[in-house]
Amino acid sequence: GKVWLIKMDRTGAIVWQQSYGGFKSEEGNALAATSDGGYIICGSTSSTDVPGMHGIQLDIYVVKVDSVGKMEWHKAYGGAQPDQGFGICQVTDGGYVFTGRVYSNDGDVSGFKGVVDVWAVKLTSTGNITWQKTLGGSTTDQGFDIAATADGGCVISGQSQSTDGDLTKNNGGRDLWVVKLTSAGIKSWQRSYGGEAMDVGLKILETKDGEYLVAGCNAQYTKPNSGDVTGNNGSSDAWVLKLRANGTILWNKTYGGS
Repeated sequence: GKVWLIKMDRTGAIVWQQSYGGFKSEEGNALAATSDGGYIICGSTSSTDVPGMHGIQLDIYVVKVDSVGKMEWHKAYGGAQPDQGFGICQVTDGGYVFTGRVYSNDGDVSGFKGVVDVWAVKLTSTGNITWQKTLGGSTTDQGFDIAATADGGCVISGQSQSTDGDLTKNNGGRDLWVVKLTSAGIKSWQRSYGGEAMDVGLKILETKDGEYLVAGCNAQYTKPNSGDVTGNNGSSDAWVLKLRANGTILWNKTYGGS
């Protein structure tokens, strides 16, 4: 399979469609509009003919296309182990940041904490790495979305199971995890949110008032409304949190049924 990008008009009719990748397999997990009218895509690739590919495992795959879907460049990032990209955006200086999960500690990846790490990478407008950061602890930590912030930095949402390394708290099981980075990739703050079971942050954005909205889900199997979770409707719910600029919870809401 290839990454497939479709442009539709407001009625849903296809204006154009393009596919991207090498001779093996790709997937596209994230898409963002860019300031030049084009698009930036992030996912994964197993094609060894993609520039920058490491070995024969999965690498994170980034594709930049113009306003009609013509590919301007594509590159692979990662190491010898399977690595996947789940979120990408353009930041204020015109470059890009992406996030995902890495099992590697070689190639483009350094500073690996253990098992699976969140990976945050800043790219120039042409796809060269400006900086890279592994974030997490000694167990499983994953990055699922990344958003630009007005100060030139970025904020990541994902999931963590660790209580060490970059983390200071775990509420039980796997937590929704948010990390704020400066424009240089320095960690400003990090916070874990959740209850006794499994919680995850799948989307994040900075609001106009300089705060953050995070969307994901929470699972409360044996202790309903434990930890940070209020109003759980049973089993696994959609979960939305509004965070202050320093990461403390302003409010959180659960949505769903039994």
